Amino acid sequence: MTDSQRQAEIAALKRMAEGHRKMIESMLVDNGALMTLIEVSEALNYHRQLDESERRKPQMKVLKQQ
Repeated sequence: MTDSQRQAEIAALKRMAEGHRKMIESMLVDNGALMTLIEVSEALNYHRQLDESERRKPQMKVLKQQ
């Protein structure tokens, strides 16, 4: 996965999270939407942790540079 692909995935996850958050706030939600929001939040947390890890140890960088 390249850095630009990862950034695109993060942006898509954030859009999904915002859409589901709005559904939850408007009370037009079911358990499926709530589970999706939880999964998206976990994916964003994974990317955040990966970023932090790569900042601390640049030699462990997972992504290819383009």
